[in-house]
Amino acid sequence: MPGDVARVHRLAPLPPRRDRVVPPVHPQGPPGGVDPREAVEAIPASAPAPPPGSTAALVWRAPTIERLPEKAPATSAWTSVSAGSLGAWRGAFVRVLTAGGKVVEGRVRGLDGGDLVLVVNRDGGSAEMHLPSAGIRDAKVRRSSAR
Repeated sequence: MPGDVARVHRLAPLPPRRDRVVPPVHPQGPPGGVDPREAVEAIPASAPAPPPGSTAALVWRAPTIERLPEKAPATSAWTSVSAGSLGAWRGAFVRVLTAGGKVVEGRVRGLDGGDLVLVVNRDGGSAEMHLPSAGIRDAKVRRSSAR
């Protein structure tokens, strides 16, 4: 309402932090009398182990290293072939690494002089690409095309 006046009460200041005392969690000490963080000997379990075949699980185990099973080596979809033998792979889908570091994929059309002729698929169709055989660093044939 328009005629009301707010009243401000002044609270007593809080004591400085160094004067505050935090009470212990267990005033009489931890249950059982032994703090597990300061125990010299192993503390016995609070419950017996579950019977064999039980679905109950014990929470704690001794530290162990469990090895994962060996993974089967991954087989590549490509088989390496010599660059000189690419002419014999007519019609096969190949991946070629050039001396300039470019990777080119396409179907082998054949050899034309000293050039490997590949049919390369692009967005608008396909094109023939002539790669000098001397400039081929690595060649791989797709396994489905391998003989």
